[in-house]
Amino acid sequence: MALRVAQDLRAAGDEVFLLIHDALRPIFQAAGFSFDYVVDHLDGLVRLMLDTCMRRLKPTTVIYFDYFNTANYLHYRGISDTSFLLEYDSAVMSLDTWDYQSTGHRIDLYGGTEGSLIYGDIAQRLEEFERIDHRLIPVPMAPGDQRPGKFACLPTLTVPSTASNWRSRLCIPDRDRLVLFCTAPWQQHADGPADRKRLADVLPALIGEYFRQLGPDVHLVHVGPEPYPLVSSLGENYHWLAPLGHTAFNELLRCTDLFLSANISATTITRAFHLRVPVLVLENSRPLNTIDDAHAVFGGRLTPRAESLLKDALPIYAFSLWPLGYHEFLHPLLENNPYCEALDRVELLDEAVVLARCRLLLDDADARQAMADRQEGYLKQVAALPSAADVVHGFLA
Repeated sequence: MALRVAQDLRAAGDEVFLLIHDALRPIFQAAGFSFDYVVDHLDGLVRLMLDTCMRRLKPTTVIYFDYFNTANYLHYRGISDTSFLLEYDSAVMSLDTWDYQSTGHRIDLYGGTEGSLIYGDIAQRLEEFERIDHRLIPVPMAPGDQRPGKFACLPTLTVPSTASNWRSRLCIPDRDRLVLFCTAPWQQHADGPADRKRLADVLPALIGEYFRQLGPDVHLVHVGPEPYPLVSSLGENYHWLAPLGHTAFNELLRCTDLFLSANISATTITRAFHLRVPVLVLENSRPLNTIDDAHAVFGGRLTPRAESLLKDALPIYAFSLWPLGYHEFLHPLLENNPYCEALDRVELLDEAVVLARCRLLLDDADARQAMADRQEGYLKQVAALPSAADVVHGFLA
């Protein structure tokens, strides 16, 4: 997201310099930006580096991406008082990633656990954040209304006209259907509470069971750090790929018949919108403690195999961002949000509905076109919003 804002500002003629974490160097090097970087072993010297950058550059504006993340990093490096971030002789702005006015800072994690966007002294960080009047609110995820700070935050999508034929490379016949599912390391390497580990494990297992029922002409292509043990249920119809670069991923996405996600905030979803690929998002809106709870909610619509997988995973908590949770946190952001009209959302455990919606979006030309039309309409709404540069310049005017 910082890269998109920086690109907007550069395109508008602004001089942009970034102070980033060492892990982000390849991204900003490839984009041709001037930057300096911090490494974790600097610890408390990070503040000295910030102060030195400010004295040397004398920027008119400082934008934090975002303020909570910046303060959290300093907290972990042993700097508990972060009020100095607001005391430089520059206009101060922050990315407001989750539209704090709508969501607040408290997060529902792993069911019964309550977390926060903020580490350390929460009251102090909130007081500091409230002092930042100029906040850049990205759309998506926020609804695209006219509240000050909203800006279009869509990915720049480039797919060569001679894109590689991923179907041939994966030995998927043209007449068969390709469903794409992506995972990140933080989703697969689910350290932490046992509840998180159970949900992290059961979701791909359930996907394997559902796709087994979709038939031999439906292939699941999984892009992620490690393969799942789905060959036993899907055989050669499960294809694993290690993480891809942007261009290669866009080429694969262009060959896709259905994009499946368990993270409603994934940036890959808007890439699918651009290419008019139908999107199906799996979520769970109801905490389930026992198999009787599941029967009460979903009736007899679970197969014996799916029920067996579910029994081993209970209790299961509500989630919109698997396997963390975030269901209650994101609810005010997603309610009446046109973003949700450009995709389909289904309950992970409502097996019959998942299967029916997959078949509809894979095989029904009218349903596919209707979703493509909704995606096009949403992208037009967002494109009509100010750019990040427009918002920044408006704040400074």
